[in-house]
Amino acid sequence: MKKNFLKLLVCAAICVSSVSGAGVPNNISLAQESNIVTVASEVIPTIKFSLHEGDMIIGTVIFDKKYDFVEGKTSDSSITVDIVDGQVQFYNLKPNTTYKNISITLKDKDGKLHTFKIGDFTTPDKTFVGYGNVSVTNSQGNLIGTVTYTENPSLPIGKINHIEISDNSLKVDVINNVITIQNLKENTKYSNLTLRIVNDKKEVRTISLNEFTTPSKDISQLDVKISFYNNEYRGDIILPENIFAVKAEISDKSLLVDTVNGFVTILNLKPETTYENLVLNITDEKNQNHSFKLKTFSTKNKDFSYADVKVEQLNMIQGVVILPNNLKISDAKISDPNIKFVIENNSLILLNLKPNTTYENLKIIVQDENKELHNFVINKFSTTSGNQNLDKISAYVKNAYIKAFDRTEIDQDGFNYWVEQLSQHKIGGRQFILNLLETDEFIKVTKDSKDKITRIYAVMFNRVPDFEGLQYWIKEYEKEVSVIKDEKKSVANIVSRMTDSDEFKNVVIDLGIKY
Repeated sequence: MKKNFLKLLVCAAICVSSVSGAGVPNNISLAQESNIVTVASEVIPTIKFSLHEGDMIIGTVIFDKKYDFVEGKTSDSSITVDIVDGQVQFYNLKPNTTYKNISITLKDKDGKLHTFKIGDFTTPDKTFVGYGNVSVTNSQGNLIGTVTYTENPSLPIGKINHIEISDNSLKVDVINNVITIQNLKENTKYSNLTLRIVNDKKEVRTISLNEFTTPSKDISQLDVKISFYNNEYRGDIILPENIFAVKAEISDKSLLVDTVNGFVTILNLKPETTYENLVLNITDEKNQNHSFKLKTFSTKNKDFSYADVKVEQLNMIQGVVILPNNLKISDAKISDPNIKFVIENNSLILLNLKPNTTYENLKIIVQDENKELHNFVINKFSTTSGNQNLDKISAYVKNAYIKAFDRTEIDQDGFNYWVEQLSQHKIGGRQFILNLLETDEFIKVTKDSKDKITRIYAVMFNRVPDFEGLQYWIKEYEKEVSVIKDEKKSVANIVSRMTDSDEFKNVVIDLGIKY
């Protein structure tokens, strides 16, 4: 009944538009508009297909940017154009058919016409269930692609008995319904790949794989920063800025790895030991895997630790050295003679710091109350960002707390922590947003999908969402929830995708913080 009713609605819309000129326009309604400027675009949109209720093929036209289209037609009169929530869709498409030399003319809300050429496309047949993503990992020098996809309730895949891939040079395997692709070449772009699946009921299903590019087989090498304090060695991994680690494993099982706030630390290191040929496997917040070799490092003669500096601007710029709480300072010496310091309330405060200056390779020797010496290397810090943009960052963090959690009063310790972390470039804006929104409190406060997306916009962009954006992200969020059955992870996945937008990157630039 539902399927027939939808078809009646589509047919009714087509009939009404042909009589009244509303909805899907005919040639006369578009051609007879006065004072219209026609814009011919060189951009060729792409088309994503979906199969509704098992037998209706719909093509959604994907543009390079957002438009406010209200009417449209194609050069092929057999194709019906419909616009739903700003999305341009093709109806009356035939299955397994190639369409060539199609153009589309669309009118926006201001009455301007836009003409696009559509590249040749072939529609799927009625076994099509949707699109799949491929994440590639390096496993002992072999590139393995893992396929993820969203189930189509109208055509459930079920238990996979047999699977084939359209590229004969590739091998595809499935274990417990997890699909993997092998024989991938390094530094290669793969597009137009199709999986043909036969389930245990002998039903055929097909999945189109989104375009993906494989990395080099040469595993990148990472530095390990060794520190020593309280008779314990630890190794901090210097990760690429674009990786926020959620889980990590190391090839030497005698070692432990700790993952906190996106950072990875090696524990249980032995003294007077050199470590070589270690491999670190990391899972990021997008559930993608990354493999790295660790550069050779040693715990020999490493009698120092690392310290951060919190930059403050009062009457002058000063920096508070973040030392272990249990270290009682009696005296100190710093490697740069131009920097003075004072010891106040067991805090070491750096003076004479210059504005708009980056400091690195500073070393400090601290003498404790028992006259024992402790050597520290100060991590790189700057007197630029935190001082010039502190008010902007503070306002952004405060707004994010209030909009995310409906708080009238914010936790001052948490507020100060995030302002410091952002202003000192210890973390980036992306990590801050993910930490704030991937929480039980956010899930508990929000009422429904619309409320979640509206709040995410308010937190990230400090604005209300536009209608098209709101509807799009609501649908994407609900797809995530339907697949992984976890609201927090679904929110994290949506937020992670939204942080890739130019708008968020412009927010980061304006605040003067790391991405």
